[in-house]
Amino acid sequence: NALVPYVFNMGMHTALWKKLRVRPDGPARPGIVTDDRYCLVNGPTNQYVYTPAWVKKIVREVGTVEKFQAFFGYPPSDRPSKWQKGSTREKTAS
Repeated sequence: NALVPYVFNMGMHTALWKKLRVRPDGPARPGIVTDDRYCLVNGPTNQYVYTPAWVKKIVREVGTVEKFQAFFGYPPSDRPSKWQKGSTREKTAS
């Protein structure tokens, strides 16, 4: 999430893996086929685990405003700043 300079949430992540066919829809289970460059099934927990290469691919696919808009069809939202005026941190730091 820190490598994409705007709001990036689980719904966006899901849209990416679906469109790029990284894994099948539905729960993980033994023997399921994924694109193992980007996603694996953890045998003991039957959970999908994403690789560092997947993170790099996300940044390549939607890491700029133009690419984000082309992929999702709408512009990205700016992340809220940790230090926005009126934030709790600012009030306690004064």
